[in-house]
Amino acid sequence: MKQWKVVVAMLVLWVCVLLYITSTMPMPSSSAASGDSSSSLFFVAHPNHKGEEALKLAEIAAEKAANSLSQTLDEMQLLQTQNAELRKLLDQYSAKQAIHEPAKEAALKDLKSRLETANQHLSQLTDESLEGPSLVEEQARRKVERTARELWFFLSSQLTQLMSDNPMSENVAQLKSNLEGYRRTMLDDLDNLRRANGAEQWREQKSKELGDLVQKRFTNIQNPSDCSSAKKIVCNLHKGCGFGCQLHHVAYCLITAYALRRTLILESRGWRYAPKGWETVFEPLSHTCTERGNAVKTHWGSAHRDLEKHEVIEMPIVDSLHPRPEFMPLAVPEDLGSQLEIFHGNPAVWWIGQVVRYLMRLRPEIEKDVQDAGKRMGFRNVIVG
Repeated sequence: MKQWKVVVAMLVLWVCVLLYITSTMPMPSSSAASGDSSSSLFFVAHPNHKGEEALKLAEIAAEKAANSLSQTLDEMQLLQTQNAELRKLLDQYSAKQAIHEPAKEAALKDLKSRLETANQHLSQLTDESLEGPSLVEEQARRKVERTARELWFFLSSQLTQLMSDNPMSENVAQLKSNLEGYRRTMLDDLDNLRRANGAEQWREQKSKELGDLVQKRFTNIQNPSDCSSAKKIVCNLHKGCGFGCQLHHVAYCLITAYALRRTLILESRGWRYAPKGWETVFEPLSHTCTERGNAVKTHWGSAHRDLEKHEVIEMPIVDSLHPRPEFMPLAVPEDLGSQLEIFHGNPAVWWIGQVVRYLMRLRPEIEKDVQDAGKRMGFRNVIVG
């Protein structure tokens, strides 16, 4: 009842304040009478109709109060329903407390299970309620971000030049410092826009769903049920360059295997970083097909015109790949492109990320060593470089 009294008292006070403000509203100034555009945004009561305007405002305020009261009643009803459910659970728990110990443990386990089920339903409802932005909206937002970034690059460059040629360089430096503050504010506003209405959570969810799909495709291609009859791409890891360069080489081989729907056979014995092979550091690319078999191999240059005729195609290093196929970066799979454009501003980067994700799955013991090393060095966040 106290809540009812407080709500009613606040509504009455609100109506009184509106009536008082209306009755004491100032007369229109000369600028308003002369049609000044700046005063056209405000509505001022005519002196002969103050009473009528006050009555109209009071009616509007009363209508708003009624709507607010109705909303409050609905919320109170919802709270009462939730409280009833909580009391019911509490009564059930209290009743089972009196039961002997084994039964009490069973009751607690039952309550825990019901709570987990409720949380799963809530999570599912939350995920389903997320609606992401459209492609047009995302493209417009990214364009604003790019324009803001390029504008700052231009202003910064021009102001830096002015500071070197202008005797009033201190004033220019102060101007640049002030603009930098506005830039940070604008970037923060753009980041808030990016996250509005759960859009960032939606992007992460869609990226995970599509990424998991791609990983399943890689797994299926790399693990044929019959290795002897599977068509293959063979790549050698002995390219004369550093680890990053060699990773690019393996990535291009996996992209080729994906595009041609063939199994990638990676020959890595004697690799400079792990003489026993790729699989001593990373998870095997395949668990069912790791050898090229006895089929006659064909090199890419002579095989690309009629790929279906050849069981095993050996790929050169990407530097000497000719002719260059259309599926090489920055290309992305056509069936993924339309979805990627919405939640990711650079689909090619996302796609290559998924390729490397499959390739660089560390073995459990190596993963543990990496995590332990990170803890010893005090790493708290993702380290790049």
